[in-house]
Amino acid sequence: MNPTEHPPSETAGHDRRALAGALGVVAALAALAPFALWWSDLPRPMASHWTAGGVPNGAMSRLGSALLLAGLPVVLGLLGTVLVSLGRHRIVPLAACCTGLGLFFATLSWTTVLANVHAPRWQEAAHLGLATTLGISALGLVLAGGAAAATWRLVATPAGTARPLGPAPSTLGLAPGEQAVWIGQAGGSWGWIPPVGGALLGAALIVSTGSPLAAMGPIVVGILLSAMALVQVVVDGSGIRIRFGWLPWPVIRVRLDEVASAEAIEIRPAEWGGWGYRGSRRALGRAAVVVRAGPGIRLELTDGSTMAVTVDDAERAAALLNDLLARAR
Repeated sequence: MNPTEHPPSETAGHDRRALAGALGVVAALAALAPFALWWSDLPRPMASHWTAGGVPNGAMSRLGSALLLAGLPVVLGLLGTVLVSLGRHRIVPLAACCTGLGLFFATLSWTTVLANVHAPRWQEAAHLGLATTLGISALGLVLAGGAAAATWRLVATPAGTARPLGPAPSTLGLAPGEQAVWIGQAGGSWGWIPPVGGALLGAALIVSTGSPLAAMGPIVVGILLSAMALVQVVVDGSGIRIRFGWLPWPVIRVRLDEVASAEAIEIRPAEWGGWGYRGSRRALGRAAVVVRAGPGIRLELTDGSTMAVTVDDAERAAALLNDLLARAR
């Protein structure tokens, strides 16, 4: 291979990130388009809120409406694109949230502009009945959820990361005095659901109450929950550390002197009580951090309890732990 060429897997990963980043640009352009097309045909001010019966009962200036319904999606969409371009798995849920929320607001942008276009006064804007409102909300949910899911799948599981086939190594051959650190991670395919769900609920609250502060709760909770869909594992001479997404806390630590043995296993969520942090070492004698089905590490601890965590390339992690244990004894 030419030294200046990139491996096929790396090139595919860049292509997937570029495609995911393009979704954020699409959300930004989609929100701007109706204002650009019909700016001179909108009333001043323009209707911005409707009653449950579909009658316009609130208005904003054209500029104010554009800043809220087009400016906000532009910021969110471009932020999603920037986050995707960084290529860091820990911020993928946040990127998916920004892209999905941007596309949801783009739907509201089109709806508001089309309801106002050619109206002599904002009071004469088109009536948006309950059926129309529900239909628009459903369309926004579908578009936003699809964009967020696509962003997650394109970036959280990049091409070229499949596990190599072959026998699991029982040892890494760690030499006396040699230091080694292993870092791995695993992500669940459901991680885009909490941030997008929280973002859409927040958007609905903004539309219904007119208060952006009402949206902060569900958005923050959704983003925090999404961190549970990504786990990072570090193995070194001190033992093993498990972190969730981009959160600095909590960190699960198991000291090396607490580990009796380690092995790589196939983890099935149903056998460990589902997804997330399951069980309790103290109360039940076993605990697990599960974000997806597949490879993981199981630790038999010196107090008789068991600890497991899903992570890619679990064989090497277990082999390094066993080498460190053998050297410590």
